[in-house]
Amino acid sequence: MNILHILGDNGVSAFSIISYITTFVTMAMIGFNQGLQPIVSYNLGKKNFENIRKVFKIALATVILFGLFFYGIVNIFTENIVKSFVNDQNTIDLTVKSIKIYSIAYIVSGINIVCAGYFTSIKKVKQATFITALRGIILIFIFISILPKFWGETGLWLTVPTAELVTLIISVYFISKLKKEQ
Repeated sequence: MNILHILGDNGVSAFSIISYITTFVTMAMIGFNQGLQPIVSYNLGKKNFENIRKVFKIALATVILFGLFFYGIVNIFTENIVKSFVNDQNTIDLTVKSIKIYSIAYIVSGINIVCAGYFTSIKKVKQATFITALRGIILIFIFISILPKFWGETGLWLTVPTAELVTLIISVYFISKLKKEQ
């Protein structure tokens, strides 16, 4: 099943609009993450593990706030945002309804992005790669194949939030495992 098959042309348009908005949100998170990585790497080189922990906590708090901010903005001004892309009322209605489900991912995506960047910065590339592949490819493929079969259109839009939530569980596992090692 795919978007065109489930929702037709309006679904493809809705997905495109949501993708544009999500790209903006994701780029903000990635930009913050890229600023974090040199700070963590520098402190790793100095073996200043206390600073690394502080910076990581600040980064997590910041991206959670970013996620809540973007989630709030998108859900408060949904129709105005969508109308800046399209004027067809059917597409507007579908996109408004869909992004309210999809945008749940904004709350946790930043955490996964920061965790992947953090693992890269501390030379744990396998964990970083696994987190990135899970959230961006593997779980998307799995959930897009499963969720629409059970929840139809809603399942389609839940694919990314579900992938982010499952990745978050794995990211937390990797972080807790790292704490035990230290």
